[in-house]
Amino acid sequence: MLMAKKAVKAAAKAPKRKSVCLVCRRERDGLPVADDPVIELIRRIKGRFGWLQGNRLVVCEEDVNAALGKRGRFEKYLMWCAILGFAFLMITTFSTSTLVLGLLVGLVGGLLIMLLPFGVYYPKIEEKALSGWMARKAKEKR
Repeated sequence: MLMAKKAVKAAAKAPKRKSVCLVCRRERDGLPVADDPVIELIRRIKGRFGWLQGNRLVVCEEDVNAALGKRGRFEKYLMWCAILGFAFLMITTFSTSTLVLGLLVGLVGGLLIMLLPFGVYYPKIEEKALSGWMARKAKEKR
């Protein structure tokens, strides 16, 4: 595990990393993607297996709208799964004969339901870069 952390840190500190667009998968410059815990977990796993390429993830300006749509879809799916997970927890808790069994089954089922959206996970574009891009686009429309 220590080697995986070193590989991730070494890839993060590498001075010349390719910028690869997350949508079109081409080597391009664009708006940077936020390094959130899911991206860090994926990089750690890839580093452990030796698959880490060390690319800098970006979204090129032509694909920003597509990326925002995919992120919106993920967030909507996450919200619905949270509601379903909570409903499942409540239903199983109050429909079983023992409260402890109902809570246990409800928590496990609710957590499994909450993991479903990560099958369609899409990372977020960094806020500063996105707001700057939106301001530039607004000026161009004038």
